[in-house]
Amino acid sequence: MAQSFLERHASTIAASVSCFDRVIFKGYLKHLSHPSGMMDFLARRGVLLKHFDRFVGEHTQRLVQSAKDRCAREGRTYRYLNSYHIDKDAAAREIAATQNIAEGLVCCFSVVERTNTFRMVGGKGAPKLVSTMRPCLCLYFYLIDPRFGFMHVRLASWFPFTVQVYVNGHQWLQRRLDAEGMDYELCDNYFLSVADPQAVQEISDQFVHLNMQAILSGFAAQVNPLLTELLRGYSYYWVTDQAEYATDILFCNPADLEALYPELLRHAVLEFSAEDIMTFLGKDIRATATGDSITNCHRRRPGARVKHRARGNWIKMYDKATTVLRIETVINDPYQFKVRRSGTKAGRQVTAWFPLCKSVAYLYRYAEVAAAANRRYLDALAPVPQPRQIREQLHELTHTVEHNGRGYGGFNPAAAETIALFLEVMKGEHILGRFRNGLVAEALYGHSDDPLQRRRDAARAARRIRKLHLRGYVARIPRTRAWAVTPKGYAVLGACVRAYHDDIPQLIENQREAS
Repeated sequence: MAQSFLERHASTIAASVSCFDRVIFKGYLKHLSHPSGMMDFLARRGVLLKHFDRFVGEHTQRLVQSAKDRCAREGRTYRYLNSYHIDKDAAAREIAATQNIAEGLVCCFSVVERTNTFRMVGGKGAPKLVSTMRPCLCLYFYLIDPRFGFMHVRLASWFPFTVQVYVNGHQWLQRRLDAEGMDYELCDNYFLSVADPQAVQEISDQFVHLNMQAILSGFAAQVNPLLTELLRGYSYYWVTDQAEYATDILFCNPADLEALYPELLRHAVLEFSAEDIMTFLGKDIRATATGDSITNCHRRRPGARVKHRARGNWIKMYDKATTVLRIETVINDPYQFKVRRSGTKAGRQVTAWFPLCKSVAYLYRYAEVAAAANRRYLDALAPVPQPRQIREQLHELTHTVEHNGRGYGGFNPAAAETIALFLEVMKGEHILGRFRNGLVAEALYGHSDDPLQRRRDAARAARRIRKLHLRGYVARIPRTRAWAVTPKGYAVLGACVRAYHDDIPQLIENQREAS
């Protein structure tokens, strides 16, 4: 059985922790989020459609004034932002740091953004409301919550008063670990160390069992006072709008990840196909043949990030502080996945696999899908060897080895003829990984019409292949005269080829510039 990534690099890994990172929930008022429900709401209150803008404008002012009053009452900042491009999170954190706010409301920002609402249209017959996107004032309430830490609640101040709640799973986990008295080191939104990884994972897994419907409704009640009067009897339906689920691999020594990460990036960019990405996400390739898959590698400081997109979802890999390797699955479109639940099929009530919907009731399934995707991605990286292992194997490659009392000299990985040999045995045309002495000899030394010369060339190639065989880089195919490159061989010979074409020329160029 193939080794997993954690097994392959067990000697250099200190811990592994999987946890929700950024999660965005949205709440929609039942029966008010579609035009017919809104028109019925107005009719029962005797509001004519021609007065719609004036009616909603009055209640927008009430919400804004309520936010201002709350900030004044609690001694917090209320600020209108003249652009939605302003980094509201950074501004709120600065306010919290400046005013030494450790818990509760931090501030409230108001900003004009486009959001879902309604507009009146005329035409034949009576006027009516239709759904539309239009600019409206949105209120951002930034909080430091005892359970979720730094977070925000966004309220659209026009009907149907859609609410967005942002939380970070790492901050929730941090507070749970504090309550349990567990030892850990957290920097920003990732762990640098944990004393008991298994216990931490068990606590992290409890996130999906929170009563999110009640918790999110509680946040909505804090920011929307209309729920106790004008909207009495209405409640929010909560969905998971976006969820990031991260698996962090904590390395014992930053040097190990620093050396390994470039090889992981190279492997992810060059080796993973669209079919691989769909497989990571647990998809049937035939069922997704019409979808698209995109991989991009983004250079950033101090490292780089690779991102694979498949329809509305994606998987990312990047390093944090050169100590933590993070694999992160982001789910925007859950309907690409399945959940086993009770439902109706062909008019009968059955328990079967249905498309995964956004309801917060299925947040547990988000975690299952994303954790499995992260695990598959990591295990697909398992063949990438630790550069330290490569260095040890390169020492074996370049030095003499003894066999049956006879010494077999090493290879010079900086020699063109050595690289030519390595490239030949690893050629893609050997689709089954098989080659023979004669084929290698002809490729390296050319074709000769002289039978004696052909035998000499074949013997010369055989001696070099023998040296590869004694080091475990190639193996004989049983009951044949053919050879195959081993996984160890692909790792070591491939590293030599990459160094020859990429690293050595760069070193020479650097030396020339220095001189």
